[in-house]
Amino acid sequence: MGNQPWSEADVAKLRDMAAKGMTSREIARELGEGFTRNSVIGKTQRLGIWLGRPKPSEPEQLIKPKPVVEPAPIPTATIYHLKTKTRYQPPPQG
Repeated sequence: MGNQPWSEADVAKLRDMAAKGMTSREIARELGEGFTRNSVIGKTQRLGIWLGRPKPSEPEQLIKPKPVVEPAPIPTATIYHLKTKTRYQPPPQG
């Protein structure tokens, strides 16, 4: 399994299979003996070919971020009557 030069036919097959969305492992198996997953990855990077899923071409196809949900307000207690503590005061003498 040495370095095998890429023929024009191999590159054409590579482009077709990449356009179909095949992975580098699947392409290497289809090309046959002498082609490894790493050789396919290297060749596609040098040629600028996108592997795997089709590249999204429009922004609508990109993953949209989840909307930010505002936290619910914390309920506060309403104090209707507040008794104050009073100190005992003896009655006035007089």
